[in-house]
Amino acid sequence: MNLNYFSLKKREKEVFDEITAGELLIGYLLSAGSSYRARKTARKLANERMAKTRALKRLKDKGIIVIQRDKVSLTKLGQRLSKEKSIIEKYSKNVKTKKWDGKWWIVSFDIPKETNFVRSYLRKFLMLSGFHKIQQSVYVYPHYPKELINFLGKDQNLGKFIFIARTDKISLEKELRKKFKSII
Repeated sequence: MNLNYFSLKKREKEVFDEITAGELLIGYLLSAGSSYRARKTARKLANERMAKTRALKRLKDKGIIVIQRDKVSLTKLGQRLSKEKSIIEKYSKNVKTKKWDGKWWIVSFDIPKETNFVRSYLRKFLMLSGFHKIQQSVYVYPHYPKELINFLGKDQNLGKFIFIARTDKISLEKELRKKFKSII
């Protein structure tokens, strides 16, 4: 099964991002109360707990986490997904603090059809990283995507399929300036 962080369901992402037992404790403590509000709160927390329990089971079934007694840990796949998420967050945060140098970065890729899941993964990864799609396998961004290049090229062994170029001028510049107005 070829999983990546983007293929997780919303609830699975929530649980993956924040695996905690605090809600369980609060639900247990509140369920003993006799007031209507306490029961209503306990019911709501219990429903959330059940949803998180189901999400934990799905994460376990997908091979992202391992549950041993009261301990939840990430598998190698889970560690890779966690790294993906942190790279995207780090990249997004760094871009907001950098002044634009007037250059456009173009990322293009040609990944064989046999690895269709990799193409899909890369497209999602670039879109979630803030890139703008200008053609099927061509994306553009106004800042140097160093962390992404390192992650995709080295860590994911995609370097031989990815072409990266820097240019001063681009035919869609007016549209792209509007799209990236908040970060250029």
